[in-house]
Amino acid sequence: MGLILDKNQKATYIRNSIPYVIVWNSNLDYFILNKENFFLYTKYQEDDVDEHLKKGYPKNIVGKEFLYDDSCPAYENNKFFTKMCKKFTDTVINNRLKRCMNGRITQDMYISLF
Repeated sequence: MGLILDKNQKATYIRNSIPYVIVWNSNLDYFILNKENFFLYTKYQEDDVDEHLKKGYPKNIVGKEFLYDDSCPAYENNKFFTKMCKKFTDTVINNRLKRCMNGRITQDMYISLF
């Protein structure tokens, strides 16, 4: 039998598992954080993330883009989620961001930067 979550627990889980903000540095390396300001990464990238944090990343932040706000939370419905995905793509393309320091995004694990 699987884990059963109520509506609030499910919303919290999803909110913590999807991108909320993109920040980037002068090298156009970008970092993706969730609503709680946690760095999203896969469980297989833990060593890479630890190395980024030991180096003090994210450094030299020159840009920040929020992907949704409280009036249209991406974790609430498909329309808002699709809007967040479009804004994510537009932000990466329009700012010519080069390398995602998170790697492939999943909800497996995340760590705090702050």
